[in-house]
Amino acid sequence: MTPFEYIFPLVSVIIGLAVADLAKSVHRLLRNRKKVYWDWLPLTTALLVLLTVLNVWWGFYSLRDETYYQNLIGFIPLVTQLILLFFVSAAVLPDKIQKEGLNLQRFYKKNSPYFWSLYAAFIFVIITQQSIYLIIAGIDPLTSIIDQIPNILIFSVFICLVFIRSRLFHAVVVIALFLLFITKWAGMNLGAM
Repeated sequence: MTPFEYIFPLVSVIIGLAVADLAKSVHRLLRNRKKVYWDWLPLTTALLVLLTVLNVWWGFYSLRDETYYQNLIGFIPLVTQLILLFFVSAAVLPDKIQKEGLNLQRFYKKNSPYFWSLYAAFIFVIITQQSIYLIIAGIDPLTSIIDQIPNILIFSVFICLVFIRSRLFHAVVVIALFLLFITKWAGMNLGAM
């Protein structure tokens, strides 16, 4: 059994739990739809999280020949990333619907600093993980920083979402991120990885 074959089930289980939590939250909302004041922003954000979860699972396959996650210094950031991804999935939609109902717009406004903090932490761990990988691979630090610019920009945007409370800002950013992620990931192919 290769290290990839050993680690892949763990990755799949944590990702499966994240997808299941998202599905359970959506099911809970649909089941109580008459008590829910619907809002597109948290639902679009949840779709963004689902795309992220699927991207991580899909992208992990490209690491099958890598060796950095086979030791503890590479494995710990991977597990941390997966746990944070589960937290992000669990935080994007409400856990309960009260008897009096649920206003998704109010939920998003109250929950967004916590949610975007988790999402930013997830991206920070990715930056850390990829930097460790590049350093282990012998890539010079400047090149590794340049390679991380897209993730650093996304991390910065997520930090802005933690502190900027404007609904318009959140709406524009979420739509832009959704379009960016769709265009980036639409061409992914397991055969090419």
